[in-house]
Amino acid sequence: AEEITSNEIGKRIGQLNILFWDACVYSHFSISINRFICITFPLKAGSFFTPRVIGAFIGVPWLLAIFHISPYFSVEDCFIAYDAKSWTWNFAPTECGYVISIYFDFATGMAVLGGMLCCDMGTLFNLRRLHKEAALSGRDFSRKRSLETKFFMQSLCQSAIFALELCSFYFISTLAQDKWQMFWLTTFAWVGCHAGDGLILDLFHARKALQR
Repeated sequence: AEEITSNEIGKRIGQLNILFWDACVYSHFSISINRFICITFPLKAGSFFTPRVIGAFIGVPWLLAIFHISPYFSVEDCFIAYDAKSWTWNFAPTECGYVISIYFDFATGMAVLGGMLCCDMGTLFNLRRLHKEAALSGRDFSRKRSLETKFFMQSLCQSAIFALELCSFYFISTLAQDKWQMFWLTTFAWVGCHAGDGLILDLFHARKALQR
C-alpha cells in the first residue's frame, strides 16, 4: 500500500483530491455571492443572471481549481500524497511543497472563506432589513423570504464546515498525541467535510424533493 501511495499514481490521486477540494470551496464562494446578489438586489437579480452569467458562476470555480493544481504536475517537487504509515495526507517536503501548502491551500482557503463570510453577513443584514420593510408595509413576502432564508442558512452551514476542516487540518491537528488523533483531525476531517457538505444539501432540500 505504501508503494502505491508514494509513487506517481498516488501523487496524481492527491492532485485530483486538491482539484475537487478547491472546486468545492470556490463553488461555495460562488453560491455565497449569488445569495448576496439575489437578496440585495431582488428586482434586478432576474435580469442579471443570464445563461452566460450563470455559466460563469459555475465554470469560474473549476477554472480556478485547475489553476491551483497546475504546480502539482511537477510530481517530484510539488505533490500531496497519502502516507500509509501515519494515515495522513502530506505535502512534499520541499520548498515547492511548502509554498503550495501554505499559500495555495491554507492562505487561499482562508481568504476565500473570509470572502464567503463577508457575503453571508451582508446577506443576513439585507434579509433582516427586508423582513422589517415587509412588516412595516404589510406586504406578505413570507413564502419567498422563507425560501431565501433557507438558501442562506444552507450556504452558511456549508461555509462553516469548510472553515472547521481548515482549522482542524492546520491548527487542531498540531495537538494530536498519536496517529489515531492525527487521522481523525486531518484525513477524516477532510473526508467528513465533503460528506457533511452533501448531507447539508440533502437536509435542506430532501423534504421538498419528497413532496414532488
